[in-house]
Amino acid sequence: MRNGSLRMGLRAIVACTGLALAFLCIVRVHSAQAEFAANDVRVGDAGTGYFSVEISPSMKYLSWQEVAGGDLSWQEMFNGVPRGTWIASLDPDTADLAPADGKGINIANIRISGAPQWGVDRRGEFLIAIDAEGRLLQIRPTGASTVETTVIPLPADSSRRFPYASRLPGRDHAYVVFMQNDAQRRPQIMMVDLAAPSALRQVTSGPTDRNGRMPTFVITVYRWFEGLPIFTYGFNGAGGKIQMKEVDASSPSLDMRVVTTGGFDHVDDFPFVMNGEKHLLGGVDSQARGALHRFNRSSGQYETVKTIEPVGTQHRDPQMVASLEPFQFKGQSYATFIVLDGGRGPSNYPGEVWMTGLGPAGKAWRINGPERLNRMDPEVFVGRSKAWVFYYARTPDKANFELRRAETGLR
Repeated sequence: MRNGSLRMGLRAIVACTGLALAFLCIVRVHSAQAEFAANDVRVGDAGTGYFSVEISPSMKYLSWQEVAGGDLSWQEMFNGVPRGTWIASLDPDTADLAPADGKGINIANIRISGAPQWGVDRRGEFLIAIDAEGRLLQIRPTGASTVETTVIPLPADSSRRFPYASRLPGRDHAYVVFMQNDAQRRPQIMMVDLAAPSALRQVTSGPTDRNGRMPTFVITVYRWFEGLPIFTYGFNGAGGKIQMKEVDASSPSLDMRVVTTGGFDHVDDFPFVMNGEKHLLGGVDSQARGALHRFNRSSGQYETVKTIEPVGTQHRDPQMVASLEPFQFKGQSYATFIVLDGGRGPSNYPGEVWMTGLGPAGKAWRINGPERLNRMDPEVFVGRSKAWVFYYARTPDKANFELRRAETGLR
């Protein structure tokens, strides 16, 4: 559920930070090799490059972009157009792609930095994407080989990138947030309500960069709570730390509030609801640990309730936990994440894919095979009776991006 080109850049930016922090409780992540044998295989076509892989909320579809080679430049990531943007079907019993190479429905002319992200409204799930001209598109699968595409009536803007849509099954129209330059050519977060798409709303204002580099809300990207009209994003807080804000898209004035004040960077935090309470799950200071934070209604702040450390990693120099993504399986909460060797971003350094339980006694285990690959962006697929993780990776020689599927042991 994270834009691929966005993440390739942000890991390199945030990796230079890092301060120690004492947390409320630490859950030691250990390798469960004695209990779990990895089954991590390459899928799709060996001659095809798979990028920006996303799985739909219904678990019916996998969307992805086809790229040439395994070394995308900044220019290609921000302005390039892939060979194709595809939607494939997923088998709930085997997690096999249909067709086997993933090239089911082709959506033409979507830029890499406008890669599709899944949203939900009353009609069901859809993709939101940005084409090469900077137009915002809503793409709704209507069958195994057909889609319904709507061009959102906003003026095209070549600076528009990285769209994310709300997931509100009880609402007729979704909200969409994206990045777009303001009149001073500074990147800002913008929002549009698809019920009134001509009314573009600006969320952030003024300088938004971190230390003269990438905007803070790209390091800790804007994301929606599933089922709530609320999204979060990172901003430069007190002491230069990346803190979090919540924005209520349904309020006439776009009510927003600061919800973290800790002395560390919140890196790529993912908002979600667990056991009826709001949580954030993300990296800490670009170190080799993540953290789970729970919202305290009395204080109006998120408080750290668990940290995750990859004890047992096979990396020589583990420096970053990234791409933490929570999910539910048979009534229990879990998350998948990557651990980077060297910490300078998954596009340049080998990574491991891990799973962890989010409950008080939740254990964790590594699920990838022995190959030393630059692993990126794990995406969970919950089938009829098992769960898998899809991710894309490239070999250290940067030959190509391959699509891989790993069993989680959950069944």
